[in-house]
Amino acid sequence: MLQSKLTIALGSIYHTLSNATVPPNSTQYFAKNTLEDTLDYLDERLDVEEDNANILELVGLLETFEDFIDLHDEIISRTYYENETLPEMKDVRSVGGNDNTSNTNHSIYRMVGLHKNKGEPLGITLKKEDDRVVVHRILAGGMIDRQRLLHIGDVIISINNQDVQPKPELIQHMLKDEEGDIHLKIIPSYREQAPACQVFVKAHFNYDPKSDNLIPCKEAGLKFNEGDILQIVNQDDPNWWQAKMEGGEGQAGLIPGLILQEQRMASKNNTNNDKTSSIGCGGTNRRKKKNKKMNYSANKNSDFDQHELNLYEEVAKMPPFDRKTLVLIGAQGVGRRSLISKLVLNEPDKFGNTMPHTSRPIRAGEKDGCGYWFTTREKMDEDIANHKYLEYGEYEKHLYGTKLDSIRQVMRSGKMCLLDVNPQSLKVLKTSEFVPYIVFIEAPPFETLVQMHKESARDNPNKAFSENDLKKSIEESKRLKRQYSHYFDVIIQNNNMDETYSKLYECISKLSTSPQWVPVNWFY
Repeated sequence: MLQSKLTIALGSIYHTLSNATVPPNSTQYFAKNTLEDTLDYLDERLDVEEDNANILELVGLLETFEDFIDLHDEIISRTYYENETLPEMKDVRSVGGNDNTSNTNHSIYRMVGLHKNKGEPLGITLKKEDDRVVVHRILAGGMIDRQRLLHIGDVIISINNQDVQPKPELIQHMLKDEEGDIHLKIIPSYREQAPACQVFVKAHFNYDPKSDNLIPCKEAGLKFNEGDILQIVNQDDPNWWQAKMEGGEGQAGLIPGLILQEQRMASKNNTNNDKTSSIGCGGTNRRKKKNKKMNYSANKNSDFDQHELNLYEEVAKMPPFDRKTLVLIGAQGVGRRSLISKLVLNEPDKFGNTMPHTSRPIRAGEKDGCGYWFTTREKMDEDIANHKYLEYGEYEKHLYGTKLDSIRQVMRSGKMCLLDVNPQSLKVLKTSEFVPYIVFIEAPPFETLVQMHKESARDNPNKAFSENDLKKSIEESKRLKRQYSHYFDVIIQNNNMDETYSKLYECISKLSTSPQWVPVNWFY
């Protein structure tokens, strides 16, 4: 009571009156010590100024406060003796008439009244705690959250004068089916809910609460798909976060927290370990006729990439800006190199690509810097050891690789650097230095891919693929999408080269005209 806003305001008023300067022509009597004297003084003022609304209002406030002062004076003036006992109070933690509970807490009841429309969710979840039903969670944006009627930790004693049993699921359904006026008797916890946070994440998996057996309330769950932007509004429960769709209004929904989902996905990966152990991502499915063993500078961690869990990526919304690099990812035979060549050919002032380095001896008619940068094996080995190559490989006992400085040189020229790299390199590229726009060129259905390569083979017979090669490309495309989709900004299925080029160019053009969701660590 003494900390309430009303008490503090009245105390401030009294302090101001006690220290006020009395005008010369007013009554000389001014109270400085007691509330009663203050009221007497105001009565005298009213005799002079009968229509003073401010004084009338102040008198009303002080008379309301006078009862509290009288009670306070009575309590502090009373003498208590050793043999005097206070009257017994009913144990308010008894639920459903059971007075034998081992926990006693002489709190006070509070009545909460609310009006609920049919089908409208209240936005709370309940749990059982010491044979009581307790408000466990209040969903941000829900009816209870908006009206601040309940708090986390409140104990529900009865609903519409019916005592409740300690069964949260039953009460949850009871409240869901109720409509109209609802009266709750509670033991208040007086615990304020934490303010909503402003964290945005990009989801890297699909989630449907209806098929989740762990969620405490399926109706409270939020369904989302891979690539959706979610606003996390509450992370108090590490297992179940509260979230909204970006730009969405209304009540938040429950989504699995990072720890819970990591445990669930890790368990699933372990179950499927025997099935996936034979699949590598270091080029094991590369075409045999090249016989080219590739090693990558991303710490040779393909085995770890297989089981890497990327569930939520914290992102921030940024104004339109151009990316520094364009990275095309895809299986062999889906047209990545053709797309890069066409972009550079059509707009050489806007796009540029890198020139690889090699330890192969220069041949007759070749020039350094035309097709390749030629260097020695010793120099390449040294630079590889110093992590100066994005990726490298060995073919016929000669090294070939893409140097990071080659990418930086294109970026410094003001052009967007176009890269056709192995997906393992994305871990190195996806940083604030290279700011990549990563596009996955997905293989089309088998019949479409066969038709595309038949048309391509008429112009260039050396590019002919067998049907077995094309089937492997489709399987490889599915694997890359499944394993690396959390890196992709956009996915384009290449059903027609001209249409794919138009879609790709349109996506690049939108970067300079539309806001972008990017990893938060790029700018903060």
